[in-house]
Amino acid sequence: MNFTQQLSLGWGTYSEAHRFIKQHKLYKLFILPVLINVALFGLMVWLGVGWAQSFTDTMYAWFGVNDAQWDSFDWLKTVIYWSLSILINLVILILYLSTIRYIMLILIAPILAYVSERTEELATGRSYPFSLSQLLKDAWRGIGIAVRNGIAELLLTILLLALGFIPVIGWITPFFLFIVQSYFFGFSMLDYYFERQKLSGTESRRLIYSYKWVAVGNGAYFNGLVYLFTVLAAALPLVLALLTKVLFIVPVVFLSILPIYSVVAGTLAALKLDENKRLNGQIR
Repeated sequence: MNFTQQLSLGWGTYSEAHRFIKQHKLYKLFILPVLINVALFGLMVWLGVGWAQSFTDTMYAWFGVNDAQWDSFDWLKTVIYWSLSILINLVILILYLSTIRYIMLILIAPILAYVSERTEELATGRSYPFSLSQLLKDAWRGIGIAVRNGIAELLLTILLLALGFIPVIGWITPFFLFIVQSYFFGFSMLDYYFERQKLSGTESRRLIYSYKWVAVGNGAYFNGLVYLFTVLAAALPLVLALLTKVLFIVPVVFLSILPIYSVVAGTLAALKLDENKRLNGQIR
């Protein structure tokens, strides 16, 4: 399977996932991830607002804005204060967007494990008797994968950011960052299926790497939205600083339900790979 076929499989199964979720009325599976992410965002806002206010006041005093003689330009004090506040709130928002991927993968790992198993059952008719211990084992493996991938991604991100200071190479660094982040997210979505096929972590990593562009295609949807919201946050700081507490609930909901779509798409993609000569004997 060549590069374009793999990428098409990873990307294209999202439309199938939407039809699959609609056909089998799986929308109820969105509820808990949405509640978790909204609570997480609310906590971030609650902690962030207090911290941002305190930090803004500290910076305002440290720069000696109040002590300066502004004369007819006294209005600049207000401009500087609100500019600092907006900047700090923007940093908090971008940090949330940067970390939400792996926070969600860890917090909703049991849900993703169940969704992957349920998708396979509905798609193939293969039944897996419910086992709480197996579900927790799958979830724990998912958490472990998310933590390991998060560390690997962080190290690669640091390396790529360092390379970003090199002329010419630095121009394409964001592209490589996107690929790396998409790969690791897609990896997690595919691994839920391969774990049920009794592949060890090492075997799964080796297998998924051989189909790395399927993983990249799967992860590109989620990371594309994260990148979009981050760019909007950076490009429209004033608007977002004023409206984020209300309007940002919309992208928060999108980011909450997308992992469900991703794991359904990842499972459907893995099933198609499985059908491809039983992955050349790599799955037992």
